[in-house]
Amino acid sequence: MKSSRDMSVLFRLERQLYALPAMSVTEMVSLASVHAVPQQASYMRGLLNLRGRVLPVVDLRLRLGMTSATAELESLIEIFNAREQDHKNWIAELEASILERRPFGLTTDPTKCAFGRWYAGLKTDDLVLETYLKRIDLPHRQIHRAGAEALERQQSGDYEGASAIARNIRENALRETLALMEDARQALREAHKQLGIVVQAAVGAFTVTVDAVESVEQLRDREDDTTEQALLGSSEPNLMRVRRRMKDDTLVLEIDPSLIAGADQIRVPA
Repeated sequence: MKSSRDMSVLFRLERQLYALPAMSVTEMVSLASVHAVPQQASYMRGLLNLRGRVLPVVDLRLRLGMTSATAELESLIEIFNAREQDHKNWIAELEASILERRPFGLTTDPTKCAFGRWYAGLKTDDLVLETYLKRIDLPHRQIHRAGAEALERQQSGDYEGASAIARNIRENALRETLALMEDARQALREAHKQLGIVVQAAVGAFTVTVDAVESVEQLRDREDDTTEQALLGSSEPNLMRVRRRMKDDTLVLEIDPSLIAGADQIRVPA
């Protein structure tokens, strides 16, 4: 029987597998409420009250030189906010151009507005994001297609018909598109709630943030592979050693828990 000394807890940060020795991991928790503490290292998220026990929280992405998952999520949310405002402005411009009997100043091509260009160029393995973008695509195309029809009516002098189409866009396709964008924001926040791994190290107990926990399993060393060692160059090589999964030879970077944060960083304020 394998003891915990032989096992590692595998988890993901971005697309890479990392590990901590299982003997140093005490539990996994949801990071619902972390309280910020001023004048800490940039990678220190704050303090977590875990059943009356106060634990420092280390943003492991930041500690390893990556973009914080929190910042990554908020950047994505901001894209949805901006694209929502774009289409509010779009319908306002369509209605104004019909009312004022002047040319429309924006595009009726759904692939050329900011949302269409972003969607066309996006490559993602985020299933939640991909699902909502596919759902948004249909009413979004309906907005632009109906807008083109409204402008045709305007050009033929049927201003009343053009206004009716614009009003229908606002009340139907646009409303559906904006509702789906709001649903996407909420779903992304729910899906991207970070997990915490509680670690017991020589310097004390603390929590590290991870994107997802993969498994608990035995790893093996591959110290002779210089290509693997080169992969550590852009991160924090002193914190890690290169290992491999037993089942499929996947590269795993195992982190030394005692080196994640210095003793001066993980002390809980009195």
